[in-house]
Amino acid sequence: MPHDDPKKPRHRRRRPPARVDVADYTTGSLVSWTLEGPGLNCYINKHSSSDSMGCTLDFTEDVRDTSNGEAAGAVDWGSDNRFEPKMQTGGGDSSASVKSLRPAQRISAAGATCVASGDRAMACERDGKQFTYDGGDFSATDRTLDERNLVEGGRDAGSFCGEANNRLYADMWNTRVIVTEGTVDCREAVDTLDGYLSTWQDGSRSDPLLTTLSNGWTCSMPTAATSRAENIKVSCGKGSMTVKIPASTPGIISN
Repeated sequence: MPHDDPKKPRHRRRRPPARVDVADYTTGSLVSWTLEGPGLNCYINKHSSSDSMGCTLDFTEDVRDTSNGEAAGAVDWGSDNRFEPKMQTGGGDSSASVKSLRPAQRISAAGATCVASGDRAMACERDGKQFTYDGGDFSATDRTLDERNLVEGGRDAGSFCGEANNRLYADMWNTRVIVTEGTVDCREAVDTLDGYLSTWQDGSRSDPLLTTLSNGWTCSMPTAATSRAENIKVSCGKGSMTVKIPASTPGIISN
């Protein structure tokens, strides 16, 4: 019979987060909790006529409200069914009587689940969308490729390729990817814009925020004057191929 080697480290199976009794966190139709870090409060409205949900968070990076460009201090479940940075939440209970969700605890209500992973760390999921918060850093998933009307295959100038994910830029309402030169593989183009828009372009590279991505595409955001004159919010190019997200939605050639 084989014997365990006492010198060999044993790997313990990580325990899943412990589910809390949601009734302990519920007042009326509101499920509310705090994290153990100060000023971090969340709520879920369980009422059948409302699907609201939000958290007041302390961001350490320059996260902006997606509706008005102001500095965000919260994340809300938006009207288009995704998590969006906001100036403040639409409701909830921030009173001192609200219980804490401690690290390795999980709470679920109204189709949403949140797991605390630290005093100032948490991840929430709803309808396949997720946001994570860790010590002030924030990220959120967005729509799937199917939901973004991705066009398969190559398309020529003037054609619509799909919609890029924008989780950071409040002044970018339109994320339609339009081919402007050459024949472009739409999935590659949309993936490229996803990558460029996933990181704050802080101006440290140059005035037009020029960035070369690992796939060989180069993307930039033009100056305000160029954006207005040429109807370009973001442009990307590789060789003879170029695409753009227009500053305003033009007529497009659909698939």
